[in-house]
Amino acid sequence: MLETLKKTIFAGVGATVMSADAVKTALADLVKKGKLSADDAKAAFDKAAARGEEDAKALYGKAAARGKETLENLGALAGTKRLENLEKRVAAIEEKLGIPAPAPETPEDENSPVPAAEAPKPADGNAV
Repeated sequence: MLETLKKTIFAGVGATVMSADAVKTALADLVKKGKLSADDAKAAFDKAAARGEEDAKALYGKAAARGKETLENLGALAGTKRLENLEKRVAAIEEKLGIPAPAPETPEDENSPVPAAEAPKPADGNAV
């Protein structure tokens, strides 16, 4: 995925360079035809270059943010998988030790007069 991102950014930079060359050529033609002064052409090119740089920075910022978001999502997914694996391991250990499986968790309703059920205690009465 990182390689694809690099290729995309380099393609954008390449397009920017090509666009800069095209703008220079077009402005030079206008100067040559007498439709634009050299000073005006330089000012127009500088303005276009500044705008291109701003756009490139914005694009890079968006790409970086998207990359960060993707990595965070992958990390969350890995965390979820790790949690599921741990839950399976705990269930297997509980089964081997003869500890009954707890009732499925339900969110406690703040308005309910009955508190949520406590976790089951082992048969010997000792807390785990």
